[in-house]
Amino acid sequence: MMKDLTGKTVIVTGGGGGGGIGRAVCRRFAEEGALVAVLDRDAEAAQTTAGLIAEAGGKAQAYAADITDYAAVAETVAAIGHDLGVPGVLVNNAGYENGISFNELTEYLIVSRQNLDGVLKRLERDNHVIRVAHPQDGRARLVRLTAQGREF
Repeated sequence: MMKDLTGKTVIVTGGGGGGGIGRAVCRRFAEEGALVAVLDRDAEAAQTTAGLIAEAGGKAQAYAADITDYAAVAETVAAIGHDLGVPGVLVNNAGYENGISFNELTEYLIVSRQNLDGVLKRLERDNHVIRVAHPQDGRARLVRLTAQGREF
């Protein structure tokens, strides 16, 4: 049993249910009385999920947007706020539906880390950013702009 979600607006990315998880999450929130924003890049899949929720007596609205497109997401969230009310819950369920092999993932992470680390080290060297300990987790580091970095 979830906390009472009656009338609360919930956004579920990947809610069209490419793998079924997003659709199941949407349906469960609707069963608890939430107003579900089914967000998926596949408009038809999002509409199918919203239709299943409506058939079961729940309230849902389908929205098509690619979550890698910032402008599209901002526009969609504004539409959701207008249609269903200000979102109070976000379930970030969207993912790459075809998966990726472990070796491909390892290669991607290594290259990404090398690229990011190189940029951060150069910015640090030139006094544009500093790394400071996270106040709640001393193992983590925050990257902050210096005064010189803000002018850059």
